[in-house]
Amino acid sequence: MHTNHEIEFKTLISESVFQELCKAYPEATVHDQTNVYYESEIVSLKSMGFAIRIRDIDGKHLFTMKQKSKQGHQEYELYLEENSPEALNHPELTALFQKFHITGPFTVMGSLHTIRRSVQLTYGELCLDENEYCGIKDYEIEFEIDVEHLEEAEQEFQTLMNRFQITYQQAEPKRTRCLKQINKENKS
Repeated sequence: MHTNHEIEFKTLISESVFQELCKAYPEATVHDQTNVYYESEIVSLKSMGFAIRIRDIDGKHLFTMKQKSKQGHQEYELYLEENSPEALNHPELTALFQKFHITGPFTVMGSLHTIRRSVQLTYGELCLDENEYCGIKDYEIEFEIDVEHLEEAEQEFQTLMNRFQITYQQAEPKRTRCLKQINKENKS
């Protein structure tokens, strides 16, 4: 199982700014991916500071569990054979869940489809995301920074914001936006 510490800046942008950024970075690698979000039927992962997803990308299924930390998230990742609640019974995941007192069974909470354009900059990876969920389309920038060069990464991101005249406002995570919309639809 792979672990890493993730710190990222993310902000929602308009479609026109998104298109401008895509033109500015024609060398970006494009991935078509779908995030499926899971919740325990026994405990609230969110209240425990965790989020679980399996991302379908390029024919592979990448499990990710994010744990809130003082700055960013600790991520635990493992490739699985399939994207399903049953796939979460993998022995390495069972051991991980036991370590954090997370119990199943798990259920699908929602899904979000993204066309991601990513390019490596000097101090981080710039991701231009076109997201669709619950009939909504939004656009966002994510800048996943090199933790070893935090100050330089922050400056590089601010330079990017200034260059494209973008006002930074911390965006809610994709999972939160998706699940809020699902909850809103279930209430109406």
